[in-house]
Amino acid sequence: MRVAEQGETLGGHRVGGLLWQRNFRLLWVAQIVSEIGDWFYIIAIYSLLLQITGKAQSVGLALVLQVLPVQLVNMLSGADDVSSGHGLASGGVS
Repeated sequence: MRVAEQGETLGGHRVGGLLWQRNFRLLWVAQIVSEIGDWFYIIAIYSLLLQITGKAQSVGLALVLQVLPVQLVNMLSGADDVSSGHGLASGGVS
C-alpha cells in the first residue's frame, strides 16, 4: 500500500491531508485505544455474567436488553427509515 506524499492531489483533492496534522493523528490513535478499551470492557462484563450465572441465555438476554432501547428509539424517531428498505436490523419488519 502506497502512502500519499504531502501535497499530492488525486482528482483535484489533496490526498492524506488530515494524516499530516499532528492533532488529528493523536485524536485518531486515542480513538483506537478507546475502542480497544470498550471491547475489553464488553468481554469482561459478559464473561463475568456467564461466570456468575453459568447460563449462556443470560448473556444473550443482556445483549438484547442492551440493544433494545436503541432500536426502539430509532424506530419511534424515524431515524431508521423502514419504508426505504435501507434500514438496519429493525428494517427487516417491512
